[in-house]
Amino acid sequence: MTDAIDSKTASMTKIKAWLKANDIVIPVAASDAAIRILVRRRQVRKANNIPGERPIRGVVAASSLTQFKAKVNTMNTKNYGPKDHLCFNAKLLFVEPEVTILRHNANCRGVIKNGRCTVCGEESIGEPSFYVSFMLCDLEDSTDMYNMIGYKAAGEAIFGKLKTATQVEDLAPEVVADVLEEWSEVPINVHAIVEYDVAKGKTRVSPYNIMRMPIDYLTEYN
Repeated sequence: MTDAIDSKTASMTKIKAWLKANDIVIPVAASDAAIRILVRRRQVRKANNIPGERPIRGVVAASSLTQFKAKVNTMNTKNYGPKDHLCFNAKLLFVEPEVTILRHNANCRGVIKNGRCTVCGEESIGEPSFYVSFMLCDLEDSTDMYNMIGYKAAGEAIFGKLKTATQVEDLAPEVVADVLEEWSEVPINVHAIVEYDVAKGKTRVSPYNIMRMPIDYLTEYN
C-alpha cells in the first residue's frame, strides 16, 4: 500500500481506509487527531531509518500497563491494599481536550459548579487546577486500555513546569490542541501512588511523575 496520503488534509474516510489497507488497528474511542497520528507514525517508521535511542535509566525495569492494572484490580477485589509506589510503561493514546477544572481553593479541593463548591457549598469563583484525563494502552497489547486521571504533576509534564493551570486555561483552544497532539501516540513512563480507599470502596491511583520516552519503546502491533 502506498504512503502517498496527507494525514493532515485527507478526509477521515480516506484516513481510515488507508489505515485498514495497511493493517493498522484503530484504537477504540481514538480521537480524529490520534487516528491521523497513526498515519504519520507509520509513514515515518517506514520512510526513515531512525537510529535507536539508548534506554532511559530505570524505565526498563518498569511494569507493563497490564501488570499495573492487575495490581489495581487485585486491590479492588480484596477491598484492601496498603499504599504502594508503582512504576509502569504504557503508550499514551490521547489526552482529553479539557485539561483544567475549577477547584474551590488550596484547603477545600471541591469542584466549583454553577458558582458553588460541591463539597462545602460555599459560593466561589474557584481556582483553575489541572485535571488531565489520559487514555493509555499496553505497549504489547493495543486492546488492553486504561483511563487515568492526572493532576498538577500531569499538567506540568505536558505543558512544562513554567505553565500553571491558570495560564493554560487562558491559552487559545487550538494552542492547547497542538500541545496535546504532540503527546498522542507516544510511549510514557509513569510513577503512581496506589492505595485502596475504604471510604470510596475503590483503589485510588495518583500519578506523580510522567516522563515521555524515546519512540523506540513503541512496539508495532502489526
